Formats: sequence, structure tokens, C-alpha cells
Amino acid sequence: MRKNYHQNRKSFCLLLAAAALLTASAWLSSGKANALFTIADSSETSTAPVVETEIIPTVSYSCQQTTEDIPYETIRIASPDLPVGEERVAQIGSKGLRICDYEVICYAGTEIDRLLLTETVEPAVDEIIEYGTAVSTVDAEDRITEVQKNEDGSGVLTFASGGTMRFSAVKDVTATAYTAGRGGAGYITASGTPARAGAVAVDRRVIPLGSKLYIVTNDGKYVYGIAVAEDTGVIGNRVDLYYDDYDQCIIFGRRAATIYILED
Repeated sequence: MRKNYHQNRKSFCLLLAAAALLTASAWLSSGKANALFTIADSSETSTAPVVETEIIPTVSYSCQQTTEDIPYETIRIASPDLPVGEERVAQIGSKGLRICDYEVICYAGTEIDRLLLTETVEPAVDEIIEYGTAVSTVDAEDRITEVQKNEDGSGVLTFASGGTMRFSAVKDVTATAYTAGRGGAGYITASGTPARAGAVAVDRRVIPLGSKLYIVTNDGKYVYGIAVAEDTGVIGNRVDLYYDDYDQCIIFGRRAATIYILED
């Protein structure tokens, strides 16, 4: 970036000329002009005349260039693509530079003014550091504070703790609850794993077995949280949530819920 400055030097030169005339007038009125020669007393030997020289100050002009570094800033940005605790430099910072050209005006050897002629600025480049927020699990008390969705249905969940999880798809489902030994439910899932809290039943045509899920009811009263699709026995957009206690299943009943299919 470059700036040009037009200065009216004519007025300034007139002021300097006026100052010089005033100095000369004061010198003449002081009587020094009549004391250029000194005549010795008649009783003394004649000597050569003494000449006193008055030095009139001069005005000088020169050019001067200054340079100044412009510091860069460091910006930290949260990244859901990095695990918590990791950082990376997304953009290296570099200092900027400001170059100024001046006309320096001196009177009797002393600077009395300087006029900015040009200014060139090379802006600094900020340093950008990304820090990781991605987590693989969250506490049961943690809650979603923000859901960012992309056009393809994927997105990012942000939790109150600051952790983030990426999801590949979202499913609106009807959620029910079950426990082993009730309603014909066994103690081993369709995947061959023990039936337990966190292992849920799905329609494998809708949600593939082995998918990692985050489940919350739409009324906000239940956050089932992290789960894995390991069992079957439901059809369509439904999910059966495993609870260890049958009374919990009865209290839960049937509710509308949202399933986020998490990325590995």
C-alpha cells in the first residue's frame, strides 16, 4: 500500500525568508554594522582594523527513509479434525514492513520539520494455529450445545465440555427400551456380544451393525449418549435401547429420538 503527499512548500519558504529579513534588520539596528572598524586612541600605536563577521543561519533540505516492522498476530482456531491435545500450524506468520520517505527541513543545523512524501506498507500475515477438539466419548452429563450440518447430511456435534464429534448422517427414529430376559430378549446380541447398556437394537438395513451412535430423545428428557448398533429385532426407523432395569424400560416407554451416526 503506497501513499503520496503533496506539500505546499511555497508558504514555508516565504516564512523562512521573512525570518531572515527580521534577523538582518535586528542586526543593523543593533549598531553592529557601524562597529566593523575600531580606530585606536591617538596616544596608542595604530593597529589594523578589526572586522566582525555575522553568520546568517541557512536552511537545508534532505531526504530520509525509515523502516518499521509490523508484528503479526497468532490466531487459534478449534479443529474437530484433530484429537484433543494436538495442534498444528495451518498458516505460518510473517512480519510486515512499513517504509516511509521524508523530506527533512533543517534551520541552522536543527531539524524544524519533516514532510512525509511516500509510505509503503507490506501487511503482516497472521499465524494460524489449529487445536484439536475431537473426542471419542463424552460423559453422560455432557450435553450437545451446537449441531453443525453440511449439505450432504454430515456434520459436527459440539458438547458443553468443548469436545466435538463428527457424524456422517442423522436419523429421526422412534425409540423404545428393552432388557434381557423380558419380552423374549436374550442375553447375547445378534453380533455375539453380551446384551448391556450402550448396545442397541436396529434394523440393519437402516443402520449397519457395528455403527457408533449418539442418541438423544427429541423432548430432551433422555440422553442415551454413546451407543453401538449390535442387536436386531426392530424394523424400519426404530431403535431399541438396552437398559439393565426393567422399570427403566417401562418409564422410558416410546419416544421420538434423533440418532447421529458417528464417524470412526
